[in-house]
Amino acid sequence: MLKHCLNWKVLAGLGAVALGVLVVSPGLFVRVLPWLIVAACPLSMLVMMAGMGAMQMKDGAGRSADDAAQAPQVAGLPCCSAPPPARVPARDQVAALKAQLAGLAAEQERIAHEIARLERDAAEGDAAGQTATGVRA
Repeated sequence: MLKHCLNWKVLAGLGAVALGVLVVSPGLFVRVLPWLIVAACPLSMLVMMAGMGAMQMKDGAGRSADDAAQAPQVAGLPCCSAPPPARVPARDQVAALKAQLAGLAAEQERIAHEIARLERDAAEGDAAGQTATGVRA
């Protein structure tokens, strides 16, 4: 799991710093080591973000103007979301919403029947269990 989270370059750099501190001031090493361990995660994140930014710049440099114009953008960042939906006339939207509402009403009716059936079966099961044990309601 940590293999994917920590950058080997950051770990090598922090290891070199730790080794340098150990050689120069062994007493300070015990106090610095926890900070180096804590710093590994945010530093790895920064290195990964820089690498992703470099890849994005490299990919963006090879694109034509048409490709860049067609790429979806969110807050100026390409490829973050789908392109905006095409404009649909209001009457088509109303018709689609009415059809969806009718489908939901039918589904609601089916669920209500299923609930009634389950409650009826449960009540019959309870009544059968009470008469089998000799207990009457």
